[in-house]
Amino acid sequence: MIRGTLMTDFKDREPALLRLSKGAMREWYGLILGWLLVMAVGGCLLWNVARARGLLPRGDSMMLWVGIVIVCLSVLGAVLWYCRRSLLQALFLPRLPPDWIRASLCIQTALPSLAHASHSVLACHDASWERFCGGLLIAEDLNPATAQCAPWETLDAQACINRLEQLRESWQQASQRRIQQQQRRYWLEMVLVLIDHGVSRPLHDGSLPDVLMLRTECLLLGVDQGPLVLNDVPGVFARRLWLALQVLPEVQRKQAHMQWSLLHLLHDLGREVKALDALAQLVLVLAWNPEMDLDQVEVAYAQAAEYRKRICDWLVRAAQVIVSEDSQVRLDKYLLLLCPLLSSLGGDDIGYVEALRPLHTGFTRLYESRLRTLVTLADEVEQQLGLRLLSAPSSAVQSVAQDSPLLDQ
Repeated sequence: MIRGTLMTDFKDREPALLRLSKGAMREWYGLILGWLLVMAVGGCLLWNVARARGLLPRGDSMMLWVGIVIVCLSVLGAVLWYCRRSLLQALFLPRLPPDWIRASLCIQTALPSLAHASHSVLACHDASWERFCGGLLIAEDLNPATAQCAPWETLDAQACINRLEQLRESWQQASQRRIQQQQRRYWLEMVLVLIDHGVSRPLHDGSLPDVLMLRTECLLLGVDQGPLVLNDVPGVFARRLWLALQVLPEVQRKQAHMQWSLLHLLHDLGREVKALDALAQLVLVLAWNPEMDLDQVEVAYAQAAEYRKRICDWLVRAAQVIVSEDSQVRLDKYLLLLCPLLSSLGGDDIGYVEALRPLHTGFTRLYESRLRTLVTLADEVEQQLGLRLLSAPSSAVQSVAQDSPLLDQ
């Protein structure tokens, strides 16, 4: 899950460690100086009036000034003591996390009860998947359209396997780095959403964050495609799957091509549903973290309204996809049937986001099942052809495939 302005550290915030921002410090010093000025001017006026009327004995002016100072400080102390709960707490801001990592962990662990199944998908489900994928395939990366595109269009099946073996180590390192970048970008997007809605927190020194720097970093992370190996590995897998499907008997080949075409459509829809899933998680983190405030909830409702609009547009496009040719079930109907809480909702946008969580999980499982069917067929074909298979994945490579969700945060 994937975030300058930093989120409040929900676990470590302590009143004893509260700090003032620069703006609050100026207001506080102005208040103190104002009280001292009022007391000093008032004391001087009283002293002049008393002296003009001959009420003061000569030689005692120093003692009088000392008395005035004591009275002023006493009044000021009494006022501060009286206002300490309302005034001081309004000026102080909660202590912020000391670094980006703790802030990221804070947000990622804010919703332990809302973890959903889409974040543990497409590991080595069975023997055929393990033999074919070798711990190198992340489903969301596989684009069926690349199977007949350069530079993979000239590869045969064994060349694909050999190429994957060569890329294993570099792919592992690049994938781990990409996961870290995705988590960083997810956090940056959350922070920028809060800033855009006027919710800001100062840094440790009281200064405001460099919003331009945060936006630049978020933009660079968004356009960074990473090393070429991240595109090369899924491209080789797509080519390998397509070659295996061409060897199937005619009846099986027709059915497999239907699944392949459906995979095309699901992959195109999956790009947008991945972004919608990230937006939904952002809404739920803001709305249900342990120490949410009204500002965060207001931002959550604004983002929930945006989610509702975008998911409705997405469902219109999903209605054009037929999941099963036999029963003519549309994709939108299939996914909405997985959301039983949707029919009992009123007009609450955040509740709408929560009710649609099974939609994202259902899309993931559907994509998984279609891809697993093709992988099983391709594995059988390669065994019949006597090809040298991929070596068994190491624990590190396998963990990368497990930790990389189809619909990531």
